[in-house]
Amino acid sequence: MVPILLSLLLIFFSPRWKGTALVQDYLGRVVEPIQFTVDIPSLLMEKCQLLFRDRLMLLAENIDLRQQQMYMQAKIQKLHALEAENLELKELLKSVGQETESFFVARLIHVNADPFSHQILLNKGKQQGVIVGQPVIDAHGLVGVVLATHQDTSRVLLLTDAGFAVPLQSVRSGERAIATGSGVGGELRLNYVPRTADFMEGDQLVTSGLGGKFPEGYPVGVITSIQHDPSTRFTLIGITPSAKLGQLRHVLLVKTK
Repeated sequence: MVPILLSLLLIFFSPRWKGTALVQDYLGRVVEPIQFTVDIPSLLMEKCQLLFRDRLMLLAENIDLRQQQMYMQAKIQKLHALEAENLELKELLKSVGQETESFFVARLIHVNADPFSHQILLNKGKQQGVIVGQPVIDAHGLVGVVLATHQDTSRVLLLTDAGFAVPLQSVRSGERAIATGSGVGGELRLNYVPRTADFMEGDQLVTSGLGGKFPEGYPVGVITSIQHDPSTRFTLIGITPSAKLGQLRHVLLVKTK
C-alpha cells in the first residue's frame, strides 16, 4: 500500500522536485517483485496452455501414426494372404501335371458350421459345368464329392462326413477296402476289416477306381491306427486324410468322362 501512495505522490510532485528520478528508481525496484508475483498465475496459465496444446498435438499425431501403422500392417497381411494363395494354386496345378484340361479350379466360400455335417460350398456351379458326383481334390489328395449344384455354387460332401464312402487300396500291398467318414475327429475308417487283410500302420491308401465314381490313384490318406476286436474276427482301422481339409481355400474339380 505504501509504494502505491508514494507513486501517487511522485506523480503529483514530480514536476517540482529534482529527486523524483531517484525515488522512482527505488520504487521500481520495490514494485518489481510484487509485479512479478502478480504475473506468476498468468505466466503459469500461459505455459500450461502451451504444454496442453503441444500434448494434444502429440496425441493427435500419435493416433494418426498408429492408424497408418495398422493400415500398413493390414496391407502386409493381405499381401501375405495373396502370396499364400498363389503358392496354393501353384501346388494345385503342380499336382495334376500337364493334365490341366481334366480339372478346373474352384474357391471355397463357406464351411458348414454343423460339426456333424462335413460340407463346404464352392464358387462354381451348373453355369461352370459342375455336376453332382464330381470328385474334388486339393494338392495333397481327395477332398470329397459334389453333393448338390446350383447356378453359380456347389455343395461338397467332405470325405470325413459319416455319409461318405470311397473304394480304396493300399499302395504297399494292393489290399482293397471301402473307407467311410467317421463324422467326428476328421478321420476315415475301415470297418469290419478281416484280420487276415494286409493293412499296416503307415500304409498309403489311394482310390482304387472300382465302381467308377472316383478315378484310380488319388491319395486318400494314411493308416494311423489299427485296433483288433478280440470278440470278433474283424479289425477297425483309422485313416488320416491326405488332403489338408482345415486349410482349404482352393480345390480342383475333376472332370468325369
